[in-house]
Amino acid sequence: MKHLVIDCQGIATDADLWRRYLAVTNPVAGRDFGCNLDAFWDAVEGGGPGYPGRCKLTFKNAAALNHIKTGSGVSLLDALQNIARAATVVVIEFK
Repeated sequence: MKHLVIDCQGIATDADLWRRYLAVTNPVAGRDFGCNLDAFWDAVEGGGPGYPGRCKLTFKNAAALNHIKTGSGVSLLDALQNIARAATVVVIEFK
């Protein structure tokens, strides 16, 4: 299983995160990836655009995502951790 590491150091916005995700994973149909949490779920669980393949995806320096809020006011880190807990196809971890 391949292991992909996304270093979250210096990420200031959710757009920064999605650009880094695409750069690191170089996914199938990356141009069609929606760059949001719903699209991320569809990619890692359903093989949709942005699917990184079967892998372990590590968000390094993940605490840097704590200050970024989603549209519902939840931190981006919390939202990603919720997705990680539910994911069964791609292994997602935070360091």
